[in-house]
Amino acid sequence: MGEGQVSVKLQYHFLLSLFLSGSVYLFTRSIFASFLCFSAGFFIDGDHLIDFWIYKGKITFNMEIFHEFYKSFGKIYIFAHSLELLIPLALITFYYPLYGTALLIGFISHIISDYLAYDMHPLSYFITYRLIRRFNIV
Repeated sequence: MGEGQVSVKLQYHFLLSLFLSGSVYLFTRSIFASFLCFSAGFFIDGDHLIDFWIYKGKITFNMEIFHEFYKSFGKIYIFAHSLELLIPLALITFYYPLYGTALLIGFISHIISDYLAYDMHPLSYFITYRLIRRFNIV
């Protein structure tokens, strides 16, 4: 994936999260629920910073952080990109329906858009699958 494609991907996550959080606000009139939806949909990519830090031992803000280094790193952790997170999100939804639903909308939209954008094994978004594979890309 080229650098231009990554920046388009980030813009797509940003725009999708903005649209969905705006929709959440229109339906709920809750700024906080809207913020949670946006955060879960866009800031989930912050886990790439952790992978980059593990790989380089530092953080520099350039597009390499998001994908280019994975080819030479050979591993992919991205802990927040884990379908297992649906379990605690479902529990939050049970106790705080509005806020949990907003989080779920943002999180699920991000994961679905990643599934559509990348040609990966269907189980790749399960942390247990990545753990079994020792987080190896190949």
